[in-house]
Amino acid sequence: MVLICTHNCNGLKNVNNFQNYVSVLYDRHISFSLLQETFWDDDYVNGIRHMYEGVIYESNGKNCRQGVAIMISNNYKESSKLVFKDDNGRFIHVTYDYLGKVYNLVSLYAPNNYSERKEFFMFVREYISSLENLIVGGDFNTTLSSLDRGGLSKHICDEAYKELFEIIHSCNVYDVWRSRNENKKIFSWKRITNGMLQQSRIDYFLISRMLSSNVQNVFYNETSFSDHTYVIMNFNFCTVEKGPGLWVLNNTLLHNDEYVQKVRNIINEAVQSSLYTVEPLVWWDNLKFRIKKFSQVFSVNLAKEKKKDFFKLQNKIQRICAMQADGIAIDVTKLENLKLELNNYELEKCKGAVLRSKATWASESDKNTKFFLNLEKYKQENNAVKELINDKGDVIGDTDGILDIEYSFYKNLYSCVNVDNVKMEEFISSIDVKINENDKDMCDAEILYDEITEALMAMSKNKSPGTDGLTTEFYCKFYDCLRNILCHVYNSIYDENILSRSMRAGVLSLIYKKKGDRRILKNYRPISLLQVDYKILARIMANRFKKVLPTIISENQTCCIIGRDISNNIANVRDIITLVENDELEGYIVKIDQEKAFDRESHEFIFKTLKKFGFGDVFIKWIEIFYTRINSCVKCNGFLTPYFCVDNGIRQGCPISALLYVLAAETLQCNIRKNVNISGIKIPNTTDEALIFQHADDTTLTVSDKSSIDEIFKVFEMYEASSGAKINRQKSEILPIGKGRIADNEKNKYNLQVCENYILLLGVYVGKDKTVCDHLNWSGKVSKIKSLLNMWMQRQLTIQGRVNVISSLFMSRLWYSLFVTSMPDQVLRDIKTACVSFVWNNGAHLVKYNTIIDQKCNGGLQLPDIESKMYAFRLKFLARFLDKNYKVLWKSTFKYFISKILNMNLSEEILFISLPENLKCIPNVYKEMFKGFDLLRDDIEFDLSTENVYDQPLFCNPNVLFDGKTVIWYDFINAGIVQVKDICYEVIEGVFTRNGYS
Repeated sequence: MVLICTHNCNGLKNVNNFQNYVSVLYDRHISFSLLQETFWDDDYVNGIRHMYEGVIYESNGKNCRQGVAIMISNNYKESSKLVFKDDNGRFIHVTYDYLGKVYNLVSLYAPNNYSERKEFFMFVREYISSLENLIVGGDFNTTLSSLDRGGLSKHICDEAYKELFEIIHSCNVYDVWRSRNENKKIFSWKRITNGMLQQSRIDYFLISRMLSSNVQNVFYNETSFSDHTYVIMNFNFCTVEKGPGLWVLNNTLLHNDEYVQKVRNIINEAVQSSLYTVEPLVWWDNLKFRIKKFSQVFSVNLAKEKKKDFFKLQNKIQRICAMQADGIAIDVTKLENLKLELNNYELEKCKGAVLRSKATWASESDKNTKFFLNLEKYKQENNAVKELINDKGDVIGDTDGILDIEYSFYKNLYSCVNVDNVKMEEFISSIDVKINENDKDMCDAEILYDEITEALMAMSKNKSPGTDGLTTEFYCKFYDCLRNILCHVYNSIYDENILSRSMRAGVLSLIYKKKGDRRILKNYRPISLLQVDYKILARIMANRFKKVLPTIISENQTCCIIGRDISNNIANVRDIITLVENDELEGYIVKIDQEKAFDRESHEFIFKTLKKFGFGDVFIKWIEIFYTRINSCVKCNGFLTPYFCVDNGIRQGCPISALLYVLAAETLQCNIRKNVNISGIKIPNTTDEALIFQHADDTTLTVSDKSSIDEIFKVFEMYEASSGAKINRQKSEILPIGKGRIADNEKNKYNLQVCENYILLLGVYVGKDKTVCDHLNWSGKVSKIKSLLNMWMQRQLTIQGRVNVISSLFMSRLWYSLFVTSMPDQVLRDIKTACVSFVWNNGAHLVKYNTIIDQKCNGGLQLPDIESKMYAFRLKFLARFLDKNYKVLWKSTFKYFISKILNMNLSEEILFISLPENLKCIPNVYKEMFKGFDLLRDDIEFDLSTENVYDQPLFCNPNVLFDGKTVIWYDFINAGIVQVKDICYEVIEGVFTRNGYS
């Protein structure tokens, strides 16, 4: 069943009104909205499309008058199509295709003028006469009987009325509400004029008679948005069947004093039970179940009370209107007060809809609220699974069939791994590092109250819990009652070697990856919804684990390791490509794609890897408990599959999963580096070698010859046999660089995708052709930002509000790429121009740019300046370069690049000189680093000791002048004389006599 609504909205030109209106549509689950009198124009519609999770078809009238529209929600938009719209904002026709059956939806707004209305109905009759499966909704400005008029107004059987009746008879459509309410009086339009109430029923649905069985009911609902009511039809397209879903605690109950006190009583009473001591895990699951059932009943009763109040309000309004229609005098002031109450109720419903839907567009004027900032960040995705393709290639669309496919797929996926124990032992034998005793003892320690507190308070709020429905907010609210209980339960879990029954159960929520056929399950990412009590326990162990990992995980693994940054690996590969290209070496970038990496990981492989790294028995036991007799089901369209055992794979959604995967992946790093037949790319003037870079399962290798490529896959074959991993060669890529070449016959041999100029690495394009990479990295971002700025231009924001939008929503799209790549000058100008124009609403620039980017305390607006941000990023890399304890490969490539500047073979001393323009020996990002440093040079005091003063460069150094100028003497440079120490000598006592010195 879907809800189809027709409504004369009396104008939605105000953005805030439109936002509230849309939230009501969401709250009432209205899927198709037929609107009249929108008062829109094209620019305005383009600015509000992003505020509605669906599609908007509109016919805008002239001079922002009239206007009709059809809004279709995300679940149904893909099968909809605009067929026709007139030029006067009075008629629009859209089709909706369901399983080959086409439904014709029409929204119309008939003219007030009698003669125009007659001509309009003649046009409508001619247009729809050949259409079937008609759903026509709108403001017809014509009543169909005397029952549809109230008060002093009379039903008129004019020529327009006759033409409308001709439509009903000749097109085989009928007034579905009146046919089911033959003698009832209800009115869709009401207006108080000179103290008198006028009302009539001029808004209704006319539908094809053959669709009668599709309609469950039709009803009119009062609203404060307009002087017209909603007309809502419950219609059955035979759409995707929706199940009951999972119960989740309504967190607003936590602000209800009665609810809070009763839950406290339940907890305190339960603790007195003997089961708390004898069977604590069973007791705990029983307590959670009892709280869940109480919360459900309490929520239902509370909702009933609110709903009862709402219907009382609706009925009061309708009774007063009916009295007036029967000629009885009414209290107009009382009616207006009731409508004000209705308005307040609807505003509260709007707020509730925002919370439940995590609305991405909600705002509170210009305040920097979470909803305002999340406008474009957290767009909700439609994850309904309508069809799936089974193993035989058949397309399955029924609920039972879809659930069967999902159950079989994930049951097989989580039990498919068979590892070779002999090869596993051989593979992990390459590990030659262990954690120290202090770290081992820390990981093995008993759970402390402070650890429980730290884990809970660090957990994200407003997230979906597991099957018990109890949220993070619930545990925070009742933490004073639950702290001791949780500690007792966790200790019991350790003693019994198993999680409680509820903690072992997970629910897989499938997220479409936005690439590939939606009907193929491999194109979905399974996220495990787990109980919050389990996640607290797992986070406690994760907090211990992540403190240890930096000491045993290679610096080239950047995922989840404290102090590591994903940008370093991008910089590493970027620099290697530049080095190999500039020095004309042979090289190959190999990017490995692993199929379902997290889901295929062998539990036994994880346990043995932990043991090999030196973790203690207690910590390993905890990890084993996390994977003992665990099970999952799949949630699809609100239904659950049967549960199945999870014999392999680590749960995406568990706090410790990524850390465990990183540890397991380190074995691959160890084996690659110890293989003497794999040659990485040597960094000149150092002993460093660029070879393997990892970010979780994203693995990139840089090798110097083709024989190394063959050897890489031999190592991966061992890794597959040991851990359960599976390499997808068809999606893996290779980029030859420098003198590297892949012949046609070799392409078949490697069975990899061969890239010509560039490769996508961790979301950033890097490669040989910098122009192409720049285009790929920036063109889409520029277009998106400009488009979004145009949309936001429609909002009535203050100047500071516009700056907030730029700061919080748009610039964040740039920072990730800007951190590791240069932004072309034209891109910088385009974005800067667009943002400044947005700040001034496309008007005159009233204040200079340098003023609006300044701090507020200096009279500025703190508008982000891209160039300043870029220099800040470059200086952050410079700080890493100067930090002797910061270990990362790109520091070696950077040293090599700067050693070639003027052939002076300098290192950190390069910072003392002023670099000449147009240097070709270093990448643009490093040129920008030096420019950023130059901007700060005058504010930096160099602490020169007696020793390092001799390291001062002689040339291009503002501190070393000849006739008041810096100089470059190439004869000296070619002779190796480039620093002060090169023109000095050391006096050693006793070597010469005093006269000998003279």
